[in-house]
Amino acid sequence: MYFDKVLHSAKYHRRPEKRIEMIYILGRLRDERALDTLEEFLAESDPYLVLESVCTIAEIGGPKAARLLKYAKDHRYFIVREKASQALDALDSN
Repeated sequence: MYFDKVLHSAKYHRRPEKRIEMIYILGRLRDERALDTLEEFLAESDPYLVLESVCTIAEIGGPKAARLLKYAKDHRYFIVREKASQALDALDSN
């Protein structure tokens, strides 16, 4: 129930900063069900939302997260590419 509310707010809240906060909370929950939504967020125009999505994907981890991080390494925003690269390196070292 809590997960569903957080996920809904991450998707639909009208304030971008609240969406970013909810994405952060998804990372703390480490629930792989969030990965599909986070994948959608990689196409958002807000670089901070995308960056937080990459951080959350890395925190959740797993094979699908690694695939999404590889995809994010080619993102149009440098900061997203850099964070995706760092996160992949961290996943590979674990």
